[in-house]
Amino acid sequence: MRKTRSFILLLLLLAGACSSADNSASGNGNAGASVNSEADQPDDKDETEENDPVSSNDSNEDKENMYPLSGKKTDNSVDHRAFGLMIEDSALSRPQQGLNDADIVYEALTEGRITRLLAVYHSQEAERIGNVRSARSYFVKAAEQLNAGFVSAGGSPDARTRLESGNDFVDALQYTDYFDRIDSRPAPHDVYTSVGGVFSAAEEAGVATDGPKPPELPFTDELSNAQGEQAEHVHIDLNSADNNVEWEFDERYGYMRTVGGEAMKDKQSGSPQSARNVLLVETGHDVVDDQGRRDIDIESGGKGLLLQEGLVREVSWRNEDGLILPYKDETELSLLPGQTWVHFIEKAGGGLNDRVDF
Repeated sequence: MRKTRSFILLLLLLAGACSSADNSASGNGNAGASVNSEADQPDDKDETEENDPVSSNDSNEDKENMYPLSGKKTDNSVDHRAFGLMIEDSALSRPQQGLNDADIVYEALTEGRITRLLAVYHSQEAERIGNVRSARSYFVKAAEQLNAGFVSAGGSPDARTRLESGNDFVDALQYTDYFDRIDSRPAPHDVYTSVGGVFSAAEEAGVATDGPKPPELPFTDELSNAQGEQAEHVHIDLNSADNNVEWEFDERYGYMRTVGGEAMKDKQSGSPQSARNVLLVETGHDVVDDQGRRDIDIESGGKGLLLQEGLVREVSWRNEDGLILPYKDETELSLLPGQTWVHFIEKAGGGLNDRVDF
């Protein structure tokens, strides 16, 4: 397995070398290496040196393969496994690092009015990811449906039961050689790793890394005849001024994310957190214990909003073979190559109608 892992990492590193600075975090990428003070601070790069995620996602028809979760073309093998990492989104954890290297990000409430993120990595070698926090069962289910391994720092009782029933879990609290605690943040907001660290930890844990391959999202290089309303600014009300989310459209980056009134930028590179596709899906949320933990329905489908290229379209969403997909009049809609961000919106309290403004 060591040879297989090394080959996979070599392919990812070669792919990463073809990307510019925005898609390659410049922090310490060695598994288990301590974090120095410079790695905890944003770079002083001029913005013009940052990667242009829109133009870099242009398809290259000469490439033999396509990464199934990002739609990016490559000559490398794409058959290795994806890994989903549980990332915190509280005020003490912001800004995060490495989110722009994920192919898919799932966002959902945990306890109270704070969301947590499942960042799924497959096509890019993220050299720094964090911070890693504990799992919730609906995120575990989402990763399972993508055939992804799962990485977190422990988890809720329901999540641990689900994780420990399989052989796809890497616990950051157990395999500490591959996870660092940085000095600039207090515990438990201080756990960081890398894709290389995750693969090394997975090997030690006996978790497969060379497959199974993720299912394939539907992609198109450009939207044709897309009809919708202008939506250059979208506000999502979580009933918390510190945690409300906004998306601002930018021709260069796609949709850029703001939380609690603060524009989110990568902790290391300073580049904006951004996505080409933002899918807001309305679904049921049930509080299941006295700690306020939730069970969130990621299966049943329902109303949705799809943000692409400055337009919003009213859609329905379905979970088709593990993929959360948008539909319009029973027709499956395609995504633009690049990152897709899926936000599960609480149906109670008015759902999309009352919680989302654009």
